[in-house]
Parts: sequence; C-alpha cells; structure tokens
Amino acid sequence: MKIQRYKKFFEDAETAGKLEIEKISLKDAIKFCDKQNYDVLKEIPDFEKHFKAAQDKAKKGWTRRHDMPVIEDEDVKKIQARLEQGTIDIYKPLAKETPKNNPFPTGLSGLSANKWLTAGLRDGQKKR
Repeated sequence: MKIQRYKKFFEDAETAGKLEIEKISLKDAIKFCDKQNYDVLKEIPDFEKHFKAAQDKAKKGWTRRHDMPVIEDEDVKKIQARLEQGTIDIYKPLAKETPKNNPFPTGLSGLSANKWLTAGLRDGQKKR
C-alpha cells in the first residue's frame, strides 16, 4: 500500500538526516541504502562516480548547511499522521486545491501550504 511506503520514507528520514555526504564513506552510503532495501548500485548508473563527485563538491564548499532545509522530528511525525489520516492529497483524483495537480509541490507557505495539507479531505474520494 502506498501509504505504508510514504510512512516508511518519513521514518527513515529521521535516520537519514544524520548522514553527511562530506563525512560518510562510499561503503557506508551503500550499506545505508542496502538497509533501506534499495540497490543503489543497480538503480543509479555510475553511482560510485556520482557519489564521489558530489562528495568532492560538498567538501569544496559547493553546499552550505544553512542553505539546506531542516526538518524537525516533530514535523516528520505531523506529516506521518496527515498521510495516515488521508488529509494530504496523494491519490487521484486530486483536489482542485492541489497545486498544478501535483501531490508533492515545493515552496508552499501560508494559505497555499495549509490548503495542500488538507486537500485530501476535499477531493471527493471517501476511501484511502
């Protein structure tokens, strides 16, 4: 069931946030993906090459921690609950309030964010 997959993703995100690309070894990155039942070497072509390139860029300062979003544990738990309750609209038919018919929009705030967080209650679909 899709909802279980999303819930698992957000549960794993709590652990994943503790891994920093600058510090983790390639071996540990692959091991982490294996623990998530994701064969990264099969799914991402030239993973080793791309991982090392990304790690090199991160070490050279191409990424800054202050530029990256921080998702608090409390926020992860709220998203998990909303997914379980069906308030976030991830199943078709999507509500007209779902931005551009995209169940995973980015950059929302204020009223548009609130509409997205409750659109699953307005799509006319009774079952999840």
